[in-house]
Amino acid sequence: MLRLLKRLFPASLRGTLRERLNSVAVIDECELAREVFNWAGRRGTMFDVGAHRGHTCGPFAAEGWRVHAFEPDPENYQALKASIAHMAHVVAHQVAVTEQSAAALTLHRSSTNSYIGSLSAFDSSHSEGVTVTAVSLTDFCDREGIERVDFLKVDAEGHDWFVLRGFPWSRIQPEVVLCEFEDRKTRPLGYTWEEMAEDLVGRGYTVLVSEWAPIVSYQGPFKWRRCVPYPSELLDQDANGNLVAFRNTRWAGKFMKLAQRKHRWIQLLSRMRRLAE
Repeated sequence: MLRLLKRLFPASLRGTLRERLNSVAVIDECELAREVFNWAGRRGTMFDVGAHRGHTCGPFAAEGWRVHAFEPDPENYQALKASIAHMAHVVAHQVAVTEQSAAALTLHRSSTNSYIGSLSAFDSSHSEGVTVTAVSLTDFCDREGIERVDFLKVDAEGHDWFVLRGFPWSRIQPEVVLCEFEDRKTRPLGYTWEEMAEDLVGRGYTVLVSEWAPIVSYQGPFKWRRCVPYPSELLDQDANGNLVAFRNTRWAGKFMKLAQRKHRWIQLLSRMRRLAE
């Protein structure tokens, strides 16, 4: 059967098919969160902390969300500004986000990967430092008069819990909080993924653990493993992933169903991709 398919489809067509399959065969927790909001018929305000170049917040903005996108890296910020130039409801802020505001902190930039700039150097490619301004989300919300955040997405490369600790929880409770975990980054900073998860549980959230296989290289490839309710043990203590926290347990259940359905789809695409080799 495989030989017949290879005769029917030339190598160029198989290559195109393989590229298309690769582009959709991936779990994206932010995309799944957006699907949950759509399912619930909700729009609102998104904080995108670690916005990179706008690939995460763009689809939300396209659906009418108000977005505050925070990106401290100068090159990423310029690309972010360009990507949102036509979006009226997105405001980009060239600042790092931390537990406490600061006038000058060092951002460690990677020489090989624009995604892993961090306030701490955790990779051998972190060879360049730039000085950035930092703000806590409490100070930011006070300054901007913000009283509602529906989706708080955090990708602060090891500093995620510090971002959460600087949020004005006493008056604002986002419907969904998404933050990254990887103990290899955070243990040197004094915390573990479980401490961050327990913090969210203590704030009244149902927490899901979207677990990925341990990172071998920050260039990839990356392999998604599963999505399970917290508390749970990781399949591998060196795993990385995202905590996805919901105020509404039904929303959490919907997210899990979407993740599982997407995983089954990816498995099917993987088999199709092998046919396209």
